[in-house]
Amino acid sequence: TCDTRTCGYCARVRAAGWRHALTAALARAARPRMITFGVRYGADDLDVAGIRRRVLGLKAAWARAYEKVIRPACGAAVMAIEVSPAGYVHVHAVVPGWVDVGPLRASVVHTLGEGARMLRISPLKGKPAEAAAEVAKYLVKAPRYGKRYGRRTHPDLAARVEVACARIRLIEG
Repeated sequence: TCDTRTCGYCARVRAAGWRHALTAALARAARPRMITFGVRYGADDLDVAGIRRRVLGLKAAWARAYEKVIRPACGAAVMAIEVSPAGYVHVHAVVPGWVDVGPLRASVVHTLGEGARMLRISPLKGKPAEAAAEVAKYLVKAPRYGKRYGRRTHPDLAARVEVACARIRLIEG
């Protein structure tokens, strides 16, 4: 594999590995949940520096939320940062149990300020293998191209994301 974040083939290879690991972990989880949050952005934030700033801000927000709220409540989590086809940088995380949204929101807003967006906690449905497949998709999603996939990621944006995220770990768990 070429091991770039923007390669669809490499994303599928990484997803297969994550599905295997997550299936075993989710089978032991009482009530696994997906946490999603991001940060507001404008057209001027779509350059390399803007994307990198938002990615690093989300990493800092995640680190604080994990230490203050998630680890005391659940003990573990898997997190991935994704960039949407429109350039929206956001976090997808899986936790093995219940997390109180109030303290989590307060922790995220403390780090990101009022630009924090879309904080959502939802239960993972289905059997562990099905839930693991859904989660793995978010952990390694590559940019989408072509009409078959609906909304497209512009190749320029994909290249900016690749450069902006160089030497930054986007998956932790």
